[in-house]
This record gives sequence, structure tokens and C-alpha cells, in this order.
Amino acid sequence: MSICLRLVAILLLAHTTLHAQTGVPLSSGQAQHPDITAHKPIQIRLICTSSIRPGNEPLWVVDGLPISAEQIKTIIPDNIKKIDVLQNAQAMALYGTRAANGAVLITMKSAAHSRITKQKRPVN
Repeated sequence: MSICLRLVAILLLAHTTLHAQTGVPLSSGQAQHPDITAHKPIQIRLICTSSIRPGNEPLWVVDGLPISAEQIKTIIPDNIKKIDVLQNAQAMALYGTRAANGAVLITMKSAAHSRITKQKRPVN
């Protein structure tokens, strides 16, 4: 699994922790020093040699159910409890060939907090 994918998972988890502690939101963009007292967004630019694109993206799994790349965008980061990243072979052992590029397992704090659980999931 690429370092890029691991960084995405780490940033999601860091955002959840930082936002919960400080109320400072995280947005994508160029890295800046956080000004927590002013509650300005912390911006991070992630540059990788290999990017997640259609065709090489991981399998996204929320609370045990696979979701689409579009659905992952609807997750509220504050509701994330835990993120695990599975490497290719380990992911394929659990989820088959659709996890050939690895899997990102997201556990929500509660199913009631997850907008994903209220949407229809694609059948793969």
C-alpha cells in the first residue's frame, strides 16, 4: 500500500483529534502553522509520487460495509472513531479482489452519527 494512502488515513485521524480538541477545522491546501487562538483552518498539502485515482483507489469500508469513493466525501470527520489501513494481501484476504489496492477501514463513533449508514450503498 502506498505511503500516500497511509498519510491520508493519518491526516483524517489527526483532523478528527485536532478538531475535537481545538475546534480548528482542517482543509486541504498549502501547509500553514495553525493559529489556534484565531480558529483559522489548518491547511495541509499532500504531495505523493503515486496518487489515489479511479482504477487504483483502495476499498473504502465504513462500519464493516464497503462504500464508494463519492460516499467517503460525505463522512463527517468528527464522527470518526478509528481508521485502519490494510495492505493489499491482507485486504484481499478479507474483501476479495475489489480490495486489490488495499482497504481503508473507518469505524464511526456511532452508527447514528454516520450519514453514510443512511445512504444506499452500491452492490459490488
